[in-house]
Amino acid sequence: GLQIDSLLSVIGHERTRTDLLERYSSIVEPQDIAFTDDGNAQRMVLLFDGVNKYVKEGDRWFIWNGAFWQPDSNKEIGMMTIGKIISRLMMLNEYSRGGESSRIPFITYSGMERGIRSMISLSRSETSVQIAPSELDARPFFFNVNNGTLDLRSGDFYAHNPSNLMTKTANVDFL
Repeated sequence: GLQIDSLLSVIGHERTRTDLLERYSSIVEPQDIAFTDDGNAQRMVLLFDGVNKYVKEGDRWFIWNGAFWQPDSNKEIGMMTIGKIISRLMMLNEYSRGGESSRIPFITYSGMERGIRSMISLSRSETSVQIAPSELDARPFFFNVNNGTLDLRSGDFYAHNPSNLMTKTANVDFL
């Protein structure tokens, strides 16, 4: 359990292990997704809906950190971490159900670098995670700060919202 919590802190995400286990059992598991690399890509998209976006041009992942869409490093550290989280959730779920021994080797493979890289590669083609570069920072009058987003035209102040697709924030608070 603590491993998942520490992995979540690596990607700077506010979801907890309990949240993810609930999402896995209520959203992912009922889908009866195959235990394949493609199935893992589908699990990632379902489990981390709204947490990661992929820009094909430039082959770049972005991860929502609660305030803005942060570009993943060139080594895809965040995406690799998400892959590790998914494999651990699969294992926890399998053991809670009595653990079908035929699935354990695949779940173990899923947590290894090769399995995670396959999941990441295949998830790039999922339309729900794809965005065009022009969609990022497309609201020129929105100014992102530590505690929210200021609309410079109206003066209205909003909570951070992933749908704004902001990739930067000023290190100041709006008072």
